[in-house]
Formats: sequence, C-alpha cells, structure tokens
Amino acid sequence: MQMNKVLIIIAMTACFSMIFLNESGAIGVAFPQMQQALNLSNNAVQWVMNGFLLTAAVLLLLGGKLADHYGRRKIFMMGLILFAIASAICGAAENSEMMITGRVLQAIGASLIYPSGNALLSMSIPEKEFNKVFGTVIGFAYFFVAFGPFIGGLFTDFLNWRWLFWVNIILSVICFVFTVTAIPQDKVMDKPPRFDIKGLIIFIIGLGALVFALMQGSIFGWSSVWTIGLFIIAVLGLCLFVIIELKTTEPLLQVRLFRNKAFMAGNIIFPCIPACFTALVFWAIWLQQTFNFSPVRAGVAMIPATVISIFMLRISGAWGGKIGPRTPMLLGASLLVIGMYWIAVSANAQSYILLFWGFLLFGFATPLIIPNVIGTIMSAVEPSQKGVAAGVWLTLQHVAFSVGFAVLSAVISTYDDDHLTRFLKTSTNYIGITLHQVHVLLAGGNSISQLELAPADIEVLKENAVAIYTHAFSYGMAAIGIFAVIAWIFTFIFIPRQRKM
Repeated sequence: MQMNKVLIIIAMTACFSMIFLNESGAIGVAFPQMQQALNLSNNAVQWVMNGFLLTAAVLLLLGGKLADHYGRRKIFMMGLILFAIASAICGAAENSEMMITGRVLQAIGASLIYPSGNALLSMSIPEKEFNKVFGTVIGFAYFFVAFGPFIGGLFTDFLNWRWLFWVNIILSVICFVFTVTAIPQDKVMDKPPRFDIKGLIIFIIGLGALVFALMQGSIFGWSSVWTIGLFIIAVLGLCLFVIIELKTTEPLLQVRLFRNKAFMAGNIIFPCIPACFTALVFWAIWLQQTFNFSPVRAGVAMIPATVISIFMLRISGAWGGKIGPRTPMLLGASLLVIGMYWIAVSANAQSYILLFWGFLLFGFATPLIIPNVIGTIMSAVEPSQKGVAAGVWLTLQHVAFSVGFAVLSAVISTYDDDHLTRFLKTSTNYIGITLHQVHVLLAGGNSISQLELAPADIEVLKENAVAIYTHAFSYGMAAIGIFAVIAWIFTFIFIPRQRKM
C-alpha cells in the first residue's frame, strides 16, 4: 500500500507539473524561435497560447462531470493519451494550423486530466494525510510555474523549442504506467449523467466570442461589423448563460453562490491574479526582442517575478490564518498595482535594472493574495458546498487566463500594428515591406533580404520596430494593470478584517 501511495504521488506530481509547464511562461520564452521556425504571424503566435487557455477554460467543468460518471481513472488515462498525442503534434508542427490544433487538443486532454487527477489523489490518500500530500504535490508542481521561463529557456537554447512538447510524452507515459499500477478502477455512476449541455454550449459561444473579438479586433478593425457583432454575441451569450445556470437544477457553474458577498468578492479578486500572470508571456518576448536576450537569459531575468512565490505562499497563508486575510491581501494588491504600473512606465526607458524592481514587486504581491483569497472563498460556503466552490474558482482562474491574455494581445497588437504600418507607409525606404516581415525580423529571423533593403536600413527598421513595440508593451502592461486595481478595490471594500471561524 505504501508503494502504491508513492507511485500515486509521483504520478500526480509529474502530471500537474506537465500541465503547469504548458500553461506558464515556458512556452512564451520559446515563441521567438518558434515564430522563426514556423514563419508565424504575431496573431498566430498569440493563438498558440490562447488556443490552449480558452479551450481549457470552457471544458474544465465538463471534464469533472465526465470523471464523476465514467470513472476518474478512465477519464484521467484518456486525458493523458490525448495530451501525449497532442504534444507530439505540437512538437512535429510545420505550420500555424498544425501547432494551434495541437494546442487545442492539449487543452482538451488537460481538461480531462486536471479534475480527475485531483479526485484520484483525494480517493487514494487518507483524509488525515491529504492536505499535506496535496500541498506537497502542488508545491512541487508550482516549481514549474516559478521556473517555467528559465526551463523554457534551457530547452530552447540547449536542445530545441520542440522538446518543450516532446518531454510531455515522456511524462505522460510515466503518469499512465504509475496510475495503472497503483490505482484500481473506480466505480461509475449507475444512473445516466445529467449534463448541463445547454449551459455549456452557451458558455462556449459567449466566452469564445469575447476572446475571439479581442484577439482578432486589430485585424478585423475595432469598428468593423465582425468585431462589434462578436462583442454583442459575447454579451448576450454570457448573460443568457447566467440565466440558464440560475434556472437549471444541476448547473455547470453554481451562480447562486455569488449571492454571498465574501464568495463573490473572492471570485472577483482571485481571477485578477492569473489575468496579471499572462503578462509573463509578453515579458519573455519583449526581453528577447528589446535587449537581444537569449531565451535562457530572458528566463533568468524573469525569476524575481516568479521564484519568490515558492517561499512566500506558505508564509503568507500562515500570516493570514493568524490575523485574517485582509491585511496580507491588501498589501499584496497594493504591491501588484505598483508593480504592474512600474513595469508599464519603466519599460519605455528600456533598462532591465528599472524593470527588475517591478518584477520583484510582482513576485512579492501574488503569493500574499493567492492563499488568503482562496481561503476566503472556501470559508464563505458550507462544508457540503466546498467541492462546488473549488470548481467555481478553478474555472474562473482559467477564464481569467484566457481573457487576460486576449486583452493584452488586443492592446499590444492594435498599437503595434497601427504605428508600424504608419511608419512603413511614410518611409520611402520601406515601401513593400510587410508587417509580417518586420515581426519575423524582431523574432530574429532573416525575413528581409539585402536585395530588398541595405543592411543599414534593416538596422534602422529594427530600431524603430523595437521602439514601437516597446510603447505597445507599455500600454499593454497598463491595461492589464487594471485587473490589479480591481483586486485592490474589492479587497478594500469586501474582505473583512478577521476571517469568521
């Protein structure tokens, strides 16, 4: 039995580490080289990330329902197989279509793995040991979030960016073998499952339309019929989703819980943190394009924003447990606001020394908020509702990842494309040069030959493109900083000074 427990812990640690690595800045560090190799447009690069985030956001709750009915082990292993196949597709991708398809399939696999894996761990570990074991598993897996950019840099610099996906196949096989060995097949439900299919479809349409409008707005035009139509569909779809969830007996998302003010506030504050975390992807790209950092050096440069969390999470949770969640959360939200806007302003100076302090503030801010806001959410509901409550914040976390990334993409792409197009049109030397060529040039590719431009003109073009992208990056950080401001406001107004016992 003891050996089975060890195998289960190893399997779940490897599994969650694998998923966290694919959601973190590890992929972002590899984007410039990936863009060169596959000749990706900036928009395609952004969809490589958000194709995963959006799909996971809309399917996560369904994955939990499927696991409850058809058996956690069966769904978990199906998810592992799909994730491994999808990773192989990503690793072998030769174009944007193949890469984005692989990432979407990865997310479908992850939406089956994550809820069923949590349930398997809960079923396999005695209740008195669960908190300790779960903390160990998630704590180790979080190492891959904290060091994700650095790990991504190591793979990209010393192996190949494709190994970021191929390594998933090895980890999936380890998880699969250990799961089959250590965990027996669990019982399935006798009665047919009752899925909120109507709610799921409307949720996919509403959230999908919102993210698609934000991601493609700079291409369609923000005043175009397509963009406006998508925003209308998004608003109507998400409003209709809330109405459906209030009326159905077995909702996909327990909207009624939001009547509790503490629960409502916690589930507004918490998603703001992953929304801000999406900035890591753009930090990784900007550091390489502006400072000519190698992928591994960019990963090292981002360590102050991530690694502090490993040490701070436990301290922050203990502090909040003693004095209540408000003080650490308010301090964290304040540091997050200052940090995001420090980065936004100091980016224009193109000085890493200045950026370092913004990264450091970010690194201290997020662990002050995360354990205390989750504690606030979970303590706001009855014991019988804690599983449902966890499903709510977990879903909103992935929705926030997707929406936050879409907002950043929209602001940065709109500013960059507009000003770069204006520069190319008003400079006679660059007539005929396309946005795509400039984007690939910034990623380090040889997109412009000396027959098209003299080397000196290429350098001038690159300098101007970097300056324009830096301004776009600055505006993007300011835009995503709004989520930090929202977190501060709701913490100040709604979080009580002392947690109710």
